[in-house]
Amino acid sequence: MGDVVYIDVLVLENFFMNFLLLYILKRICKHNANIWKIAIAALIGALYIIFIFSPDFNFMYTLLMKFMMSLIMIVIAFTPNKIKDLIRIVILFYIEAFITGGSILAIFYLTRNEINITGGAIITNLSSGYMIAGILIAILFVKLGFDYFENHYRTEGNKVDMQIVLEDKKCSITALIDTGNTLKDPVSNVPVIVAYLKSVLELFPEELKEYILKDYNYETLTQKIISSSLKSRIRIIPFRALGTENGILIAIRADMAVVKYKNKNNIVFEPIIALYDKPISVDGDYEALAYPEILK
Repeated sequence: MGDVVYIDVLVLENFFMNFLLLYILKRICKHNANIWKIAIAALIGALYIIFIFSPDFNFMYTLLMKFMMSLIMIVIAFTPNKIKDLIRIVILFYIEAFITGGSILAIFYLTRNEINITGGAIITNLSSGYMIAGILIAILFVKLGFDYFENHYRTEGNKVDMQIVLEDKKCSITALIDTGNTLKDPVSNVPVIVAYLKSVLELFPEELKEYILKDYNYETLTQKIISSSLKSRIRIIPFRALGTENGILIAIRADMAVVKYKNKNNIVFEPIIALYDKPISVDGDYEALAYPEILK
């Protein structure tokens, strides 16, 4: 004799599962969806499972109808105003659902329990412990994964190519537009670009290149630069950072910087380039930090 399936229990379990999926999706999307709308959408999705017990409603469990039900839940919960927003939320919903479902099943399979499938839905004695463990694992993977991709694409979208010109010398670098870069030249109040010293090596006269490549300490390099042919272009930039209360960066005034961003070239005249003796990016994705106004 088969296991007895209680519809009310099944609906309740599916309601909580749907609610958690939609709530996590709300957090991932950083959406201001109303919690009651999420609850209504979760309930509608949970009631949908009743159709699997009636042979007259087999068509309700086709792939198309399942997809339509997920769309209905998302529209009720999030009410996206644009098609692209709807597509984005749907994609994230299915990624999240697959990870969550896969996590629950993986844990369940490891216990060597049997799984009964009816109408494409899992009908089994799946305790709440499995669901909670699976959801926690899914949240961890989703959180880590989306944080990584969000940070990656945010960084990629904020990178610009820049060519710096100083007299007859030029160098090309990649800069990250950093909203936290508030450094300014204290004399002219001009915003400052912070660049890795070795990435702008071509701007320096030959006698300075030797010292830079030999990794002399920053104080020695500062004295060499101040006493070089660049002395009329020198600026001293005070800064504060974690662990550094009264830091000083030496900077040079270049003639021009050409910033390439979204197929446009912005020209900045007499940019101030602060020289930092350590790589700006650990991964080497960019060599400088620029201020947001550089795109205007």
